Amino acid sequence: DKLNEKQNIENKATIIIKEEKKIATKYEIAQRNLIFYMFKDNNIIKLFYKRVMYMPTESYRFLSNEIKFYYQDCGDFHIADFLTRIMNHPHYELLQQTINEINSLNLKEACSNEEIEDYINTINEYTINNEVERIKRKIKETNDAVKKAELTQELINLKLRGNNNV
Repeated sequence: DKLNEKQNIENKATIIIKEEKKIATKYEIAQRNLIFYMFKDNNIIKLFYKRVMYMPTESYRFLSNEIKFYYQDCGDFHIADFLTRIMNHPHYELLQQTINEINSLNLKEACSNEEIEDYINTINEYTINNEVERIKRKIKETNDAVKKAELTQELINLKLRGNNNV
């Protein structure tokens, strides 16, 4: 009997479901941390819309743009009022999920200007790097010497802009 039990146990397949934890890139970390602090400080919202070129991650882009629009309309950001405002948004579920993700971060309540600058520069670095790659592909694809020269100048300007931290 014990032999049969042992064989039954050995014959049963054990299914282990592992929750995949995606490792966040430095760009994703910079985006979500910047948004976390946008929830806390209107000055960071102002910096965002003056300095950030583009949020690469769709969910963070939707949320940061909604925060920016809310701030521009209301002149001050209050999370409770913001949550009420987005309830009828076509991307409400995505926005709510992203807000929950960001609110669950264990970040300190305040951060330095240097940290905010680092987040902004990291986000903009991603955008510049992607644009550089796009221009390089266009240069390779074209046979027109004038167009190649224009694209090369565009590439130089973009790299200079990146080196100047926008």
